[in-house]
Amino acid sequence: SETIHVKVWKDEVAAHEVSSDVAADISKLLAKRVKLVRIADEVDRPGRFSDNQPLLVLTEASVKGLEERAKASLSIVRFRPNIVIREAPAHAEDEWPFFKIGKLMFMRGKPCTRCKITQVHPLTGEVGEEPLKTFMTYRKLEKGIAFGCYYVNDQNGDIQVGQKLIVT
Repeated sequence: SETIHVKVWKDEVAAHEVSSDVAADISKLLAKRVKLVRIADEVDRPGRFSDNQPLLVLTEASVKGLEERAKASLSIVRFRPNIVIREAPAHAEDEWPFFKIGKLMFMRGKPCTRCKITQVHPLTGEVGEEPLKTFMTYRKLEKGIAFGCYYVNDQNGDIQVGQKLIVT
């Protein structure tokens, strides 16, 4: 199909329409004309259409440390990580320049800054003060509150639950 230029934050990238039929159905549902597109194969943008890096990495110990400070149980689901690391120190994900799982190499991107959505309980929808209240006491950076870190993988491939992570 013809090339369409779309904006992803500050980047303009080439895309192609996936299905005009599906776009028509979505447009009707939203009461707004939209197109369903996929990023063009030739586009080399980390994260493709995502607003940041493609993978969010978080250690279980980071969440446990937060819960201890907040004196509250906070599900890891609130933070939407793609990869959860067991048996690593709290906030180790902030420090690893690279790690490997199986044949895939992952390179550290930037810290994940957090917003108010983390204050919404993922099952009940209830809104509370945590975890932002506690983050303000120990995870505040110049550009916001950071918890977890984004990583970019070097190639496509599969990883499995329980695979060993090797920091390089």
